[in-house]
Amino acid sequence: MKTLNKLFPPLLLLLTCCSTLFKHKTNATAVFNLEISSNDILAEKVKKILSNRLIHAGFYDEDIKIENNENKLEITIKNYDSTEIPLSDLRKILTTQGELEFWETFENEEIISKLVNADTCLAAIFASSGKMKTDSSSDSANKDTVSVTERLLSADESEIKKAQINHPLFSILAPSINQSGSAMPGPIVGIALLKDTGKIMSYLNNEKIVRLLPDNLKFVWTNKVPPGYQEDAAVRGLVALKITRRDKKAALYGDIIADARKENGQGGGIPYISISMKDEAAQTWAMLTEENIGKSIAIVLDGYAFSYPTVQGKISGGKSTITGNFTAQEADDLVNILKSGLMPGSVKIINEQIIRSEN
Repeated sequence: MKTLNKLFPPLLLLLTCCSTLFKHKTNATAVFNLEISSNDILAEKVKKILSNRLIHAGFYDEDIKIENNENKLEITIKNYDSTEIPLSDLRKILTTQGELEFWETFENEEIISKLVNADTCLAAIFASSGKMKTDSSSDSANKDTVSVTERLLSADESEIKKAQINHPLFSILAPSINQSGSAMPGPIVGIALLKDTGKIMSYLNNEKIVRLLPDNLKFVWTNKVPPGYQEDAAVRGLVALKITRRDKKAALYGDIIADARKENGQGGGIPYISISMKDEAAQTWAMLTEENIGKSIAIVLDGYAFSYPTVQGKISGGKSTITGNFTAQEADDLVNILKSGLMPGSVKIINEQIIRSEN
């Protein structure tokens, strides 16, 4: 403190503290109308969860008003500043369910041959339906997957349409392989442009294609750009999850988090999330990690894979980390959601309005 007093006069320190405590507030008010799929009792829990999320995000309790009417909520947030919390982030805070799951995974090499069969089957389906005419000059049995990977990231629309004739799946899903054509290690089985992810899932959910795939296989997309691609690349990875339970749920899921906090990487690098599990979940996590040493476990939040680390050894005590190339704001939002708890039902924004008062 003596050093600080020499560098900064006490009055300057006082003014600095006051400017932080009494910073200028915007006059904007954000109003959201939400539709919730829960009864009156659960609606009260939703209100509490949303209130906690907004407070953890930096809003004052007195600026938050939440009212419910049957299956609808009206949320009014005074002094909203979109430069501090963008509207898109605020929407996520209000609607994210917070379902955290830990899944066992397939290795890419276990699935890639199944995708080759799916690609061939899709070409036949489209040809028979007349949607696409097969190019007889192409050897459909010879999948030049290396050139497909390069084409996905560099081809124009006309080239992609030509490739779709014989390889409907691999023309928009680049298989995860190296230059020699061998499967890359890990649970990512392919990379796709963000705009094609919906079409790929519709292909993989086709009843004829489902019969070609393992019964215990489930696909999810990564939440962000996979490693090895530029951060602004509009691509996502397709992760192969392994269903191990009879009810087809994740190996570990539900209300399992006791605490969560943001940690900064070495030297102030990319932040990550440190989590502590509740006692029963910690015991399951210890068994799960022990049974999957050398394999990947995917950490999935609300249907997207945030990370898929390789288990190096049994993890006891229920402490673990979630990585995902987060920005500081994204890490804060995720911690907020994990600490606030799982939303009991779905939440949908049906109307929103930003009201700006004149000074």
